[in-house]
Amino acid sequence: MTAAALWDLGIEAVAVFDYTATAYPDGDHIAWGNIDVSKVVNVGDVDGNILPEDLLTVKPDVILTLTFDPGDPSQTAGVIPDMAEAIGQIAPVLVVTDMASTEIQLQRLVDLGASLGADLNAPAIVEAQERYEAKVREFQAVAADKADLAVIFANADSPDAGEFWETLSLE
Repeated sequence: MTAAALWDLGIEAVAVFDYTATAYPDGDHIAWGNIDVSKVVNVGDVDGNILPEDLLTVKPDVILTLTFDPGDPSQTAGVIPDMAEAIGQIAPVLVVTDMASTEIQLQRLVDLGASLGADLNAPAIVEAQERYEAKVREFQAVAADKADLAVIFANADSPDAGEFWETLSLE
């Protein structure tokens, strides 16, 4: 969740949308991060797509989202093509992350946060960056030590097969 990353940088969203916000409206999911759910409005429908009428009530300055394919407008999270023009008239839509590596996406969000006024030298942010870098080093050390280990990452949520997911039997 873009909002969660920016929240930790001191940039508090007025609204959220997308699957996690809709499926876990009480904030009971790791993707909510440290967001105070009482301070944001969910402007997404049951599929997480932005509802322009709800968006109008919060009057955002900008809408931040992600894409699975920068060349395909239908892959922009929360902004279905039929509603893109209406949503764009409420506030500009900025696609800030895509399927680049986590390192690249994280840096984009840090840069965005800085451009929105985040103090990257604030003690809490510096401490979080140091903890993150320590975890990356720890992961790299474990991976180097277990270089012969075969690993598969799976999600039992049964996403539709496509370019980014492959549906496998849960057995």
